[in-house]
Amino acid sequence: MRRLLDEKIALSGNKKHGTKHNEYVCYNKKCPNYNKVVDRDMNAMMNLTFLIDHPRYNKAL
Repeated sequence: MRRLLDEKIALSGNKKHGTKHNEYVCYNKKCPNYNKVVDRDMNAMMNLTFLIDHPRYNKAL
């Protein structure tokens, strides 16, 4: 049970991987972004900006 708690992302981050709450790290060794740290907030902002600039790609509308 403790192992599952360590894998969850809380406001303090992820204990198992040592990441902050807004960080994502790809652990798929086949992925070209393996071990790359991505800021989740920045990624969300970029995605939303893209959808504003290109509304034809917004499937929710």
